Amino acid sequence: MNEYSYRAYERTGKEVSGTLRADTKKLALAELERKGLHLFAIEEKDGEKQTQTAFRFSREQRSDGLIIFTRQLANLLLAGIQLGEALQFIGKILKGGGLKATVDGIYHSLQGGKGLAESLAAYPDYFSSGYISMIRAGEESGFLGLTCQRLADNLEEKSRLRSFIVSSLIYPLVLIVVASTAIMVMLLYVLPRFISIFETYNRTLPWTTSLLLKFSNILAENGGGLLLGMAAVILWWLYYRSTPTGRELRDRFYLKVPLVKGLVIDLTISRIADSLATMLESGVPLLKALQISAQVSNNCLYRNCIERISRRVERGESLSSSLEDAALFSEMSVYLVGVGEQTGKLTEMLRQVASFHEQEYRNTLERMLKLFEPLLLLLMGSIIGFIVISMLLPIMGIGNLL
Repeated sequence: MNEYSYRAYERTGKEVSGTLRADTKKLALAELERKGLHLFAIEEKDGEKQTQTAFRFSREQRSDGLIIFTRQLANLLLAGIQLGEALQFIGKILKGGGLKATVDGIYHSLQGGKGLAESLAAYPDYFSSGYISMIRAGEESGFLGLTCQRLADNLEEKSRLRSFIVSSLIYPLVLIVVASTAIMVMLLYVLPRFISIFETYNRTLPWTTSLLLKFSNILAENGGGLLLGMAAVILWWLYYRSTPTGRELRDRFYLKVPLVKGLVIDLTISRIADSLATMLESGVPLLKALQISAQVSNNCLYRNCIERISRRVERGESLSSSLEDAALFSEMSVYLVGVGEQTGKLTEMLRQVASFHEQEYRNTLERMLKLFEPLLLLLMGSIIGFIVISMLLPIMGIGNLL
């Protein structure tokens, strides 16, 4: 078991340091997270410094680094530290890599007279347009620390959800790879060798065996072309969905598929409501909050819808009536927003809307993933069973002849 020394911050912004024992650095990080601490640096006690774990910005870990950066910036700002000093402190702690250069660049940009949002916009690989819009709103309202805290909460929740989805899909993906490999081996190597033996008896093959043999021949003769065709289709779709027309077609398709539709609606409403609540809580006017929230949604239909709602609110209409007429929001969300407008507690009601739809999204996703595994097992088992039976039928025919 290894011993690690660490530096971290509590949620209040207080700096703490200490040591702990764990088998691996990953387990040490998990223990710190369990204690509610936010890591800045960690190293083994034997003196061999580890890479700054709090800011690992490989392709897979970039979102984790952004979460910790945002959380620590929020802690420092809420603790009363000035923005420039907070960024300088974070930059000194980083041991190198892409994020250190980014933070240093942001700090120098601030020293040159630019705002934080404007400085972040120079690094689109790290900070999305929605992130920058939220930071800009926090700067203008004077609640930058609170905005960063809410951003960190949102990013952490998205990370937990992404981890849940990835971990839930590991077993099905492994099953698909193994079963597909077994099926291809049986079709391309085992089946043709069996058939060559049966042909010496001049017997007609069962229709199932003949069907599989034809399919096997197609794969053997045109496998390369089929793979190239599939690769071309995938590459074309990846390009097409990045275009405005492709994004709109994709988003419309998502809202028409029965199971996917519910997931998209719940997730999108949750993000929009949470974003609105965060900005209203930070002192951003409703109209501007709506304009910024339009950028939070990944679905262009909802984005256009929020922009239309913003124009209606600007004309003096209520938010709840505008949401109801839009027909893309649930009755529950419209009702709670209406209650919030009448009672003067719109922020609290928006939080409830976000919490309700987020929980609905989680429940639906969990049910789908739990149902997916047995269905996948049944499908793969049926395919392999069909192939095995089709190979056994000719053997049984030879036995009858003997």
